Amino acid sequence: VNLPAVPRDEGERRVGGFAPDEDMELLFEGDAGCLHVERCVRAHADLARRLGATLVLNTTVRSWVANAEGATVYTDGESYRAPLLFLCAGPWTGSLLRELGLPLTVKRKVQLWLRTRSRWHGPEHHCPAFIVQTESGYFYGFPTLDGTSMKIAEHTGGEVVPDASRVDRGLSGADVERVAEFASAFLPGVQSEVLRHAVCLYTLTPDEHFIIDRHPRHDNVFIAAGFSGHGFKFAPVVGSILADMAIDGRTDAAIGFLGLPRFAHAR
Repeated sequence: VNLPAVPRDEGERRVGGFAPDEDMELLFEGDAGCLHVERCVRAHADLARRLGATLVLNTTVRSWVANAEGATVYTDGESYRAPLLFLCAGPWTGSLLRELGLPLTVKRKVQLWLRTRSRWHGPEHHCPAFIVQTESGYFYGFPTLDGTSMKIAEHTGGEVVPDASRVDRGLSGADVERVAEFASAFLPGVQSEVLRHAVCLYTLTPDEHFIIDRHPRHDNVFIAAGFSGHGFKFAPVVGSILADMAIDGRTDAAIGFLGLPRFAHAR
């Protein structure tokens, strides 16, 4: 989206609670907003069940095999057979598709809920979801929804994770330092006190575009992965594309740039 720069005085009238540097350009996207992630996932799952899907939760997938007749997925205690298989394994994609040698990097990302004492950080004062490019990286956040805390995190950086099943979910001083420095500089009223935190994983491709394609060796296996930290908002359209591929074997969506051939050199 190409957005025109907003004059500084107009930006300050539109939203308060921010202290941008003098040389920063302000961009405003009026159609943007924030979603309650858990509610969205629950809505998708409930709709899938109503349409006849069976959800198997809290189950580790160990391996899979495919041939012309179908594909089989093996878990710790069960196996599941189907005509088609869609691999959407997030940070476990690399291990489940080891034979393709995909250039995927998994990074540990910490999200912080910092205490805010500013009335300007609530949606009633039109505080937006935001992302700020500073000299040290990109930081993003959301308005306070409880009147006490703001969710803030760094989009850049992150610790490389060699095994997605063994991730430190705790919080260290190093996890807080850079985000707290950003908040102190750009968000007056936000304090360094961490009220809670969460650890997520980015599965990054070299160009940070997704992978949506058919498996090069199995016509009945499809891949959707490498969402690089910005895939959630595209979940409905990605699901629609995968449904097209399941039903019609193809999609009219322009996904050529998301294909596996761009990684041919890696294999």
